[in-house]
Amino acid sequence: MKKASVTTLANRIPWTLVVFVAALTIPWLGSRYDTFLATQIAISALFAVSLNLLLGTTGLVSFGHVAYFGIGSYVCGILMKTYSMPFSIALPAAALSTGCRRSPCSTAYVSPTSSTC
Repeated sequence: MKKASVTTLANRIPWTLVVFVAALTIPWLGSRYDTFLATQIAISALFAVSLNLLLGTTGLVSFGHVAYFGIGSYVCGILMKTYSMPFSIALPAAALSTGCRRSPCSTAYVSPTSSTC
């Protein structure tokens, strides 16, 4: 005899979506410290996921991706502080500048005859 599966409320709620929506409200509902802390947690989580992808899934030992995190955060900080850009413009600009910096370096590593980095 087959046991009937019981669907509880916890199984039906998309918890990832709930946590993501709750995190989006922190800048408006929380204090400045709460926003700072949430940003630091998000950056650390993003770094942990990328490190898990490199070490856990592919088995590669590489800490070079940390440099790209640093370049992106530095460019975003400079654009926001010095040039008074809003975050919604500074973040994509930082990602674009990091990608432009990555392209010559990755070409140099893939093709050993050219050294542009």
